[in-house]
Amino acid sequence: MRSRLGVIYAKVESTYGTDSVPTGASNALIAHDVKLDPDHGSNERPDLGVTKSRLKEIGGRRKYKLSFYVHLRGSGAAGTAPRGIGDLLKASDLTETISAGVSVTYAPRSGSLQSCTVYLYIDGVRHILTGCVGDFEIAGKAGEIGMIKFTFSCLYATPSDQALPSSPTYDSTVPVALKNLTATLDAYAAVIREFSLKINNKITERGDFNATHGIRGFDITDRNPSGELTVEATALATKNWYTKFEADTVQVLSIAIGVSAGNICTISANQCRLRNVPYDDEDGLLVHKLPFQMSRSSVDDELSVVFT
Repeated sequence: MRSRLGVIYAKVESTYGTDSVPTGASNALIAHDVKLDPDHGSNERPDLGVTKSRLKEIGGRRKYKLSFYVHLRGSGAAGTAPRGIGDLLKASDLTETISAGVSVTYAPRSGSLQSCTVYLYIDGVRHILTGCVGDFEIAGKAGEIGMIKFTFSCLYATPSDQALPSSPTYDSTVPVALKNLTATLDAYAAVIREFSLKINNKITERGDFNATHGIRGFDITDRNPSGELTVEATALATKNWYTKFEADTVQVLSIAIGVSAGNICTISANQCRLRNVPYDDEDGLLVHKLPFQMSRSSVDDELSVVFT
């Protein structure tokens, strides 16, 4: 079996844990660095006896942990959700608001949970992963492609032999390198080297001894979004991050990636509170790796990801 050969589909479930049957025609996405970890609990059986030899352990709860990266890119048509990626964002506790022909907006939710089914083909083996609930991080460096890393908790199911699909359909858009962008923090266009934004969802496992593998499912019970922006340090007269830090002043972050309709992604956060203003050295240049929290200004508005 070859590690590079594989396909991944994702589709939101109408009923939690019920296979939504994603297809190659509608739900395929390009992913890489896919890691699937079957997490099997074990129960030791300690005993007092005449030997140090152990009794056989008994298997406990079973689940999957799945992680992978996708390119940050649009669908190719304004107002159309990116194939597969939109479903993954919804399963990471974001709402999807579509303005036909204009935009698709993703923002945090506090209401009903959504989950997704993921079909993962690994060169001749298929894993059907249901009840997937997750977390994500958006990150990128200057001159490189922006990425989204998804991390999911999934219900366990036995895999099966299944040939790779012959012709899945992908969005044809090409991801945009992080250069010639419009990116500001506190309305200041700093020299930005790198950024990362994490939704920081808390995934809670729902144990149940009536469930086949001891787990009924997963829920998202909390979040505390955070980020980090690496900027070149300047004289205080140019930009004084310390006054913002000392006063607990919140700032607006805006990063617009791409200029072509259908492949523009704008990431915004209106309440960024600096947690520190550290110095660091990068090849002889002083930089600030500014860590911040993204808080709410009203309800469920810590950040937004808008495809136009």
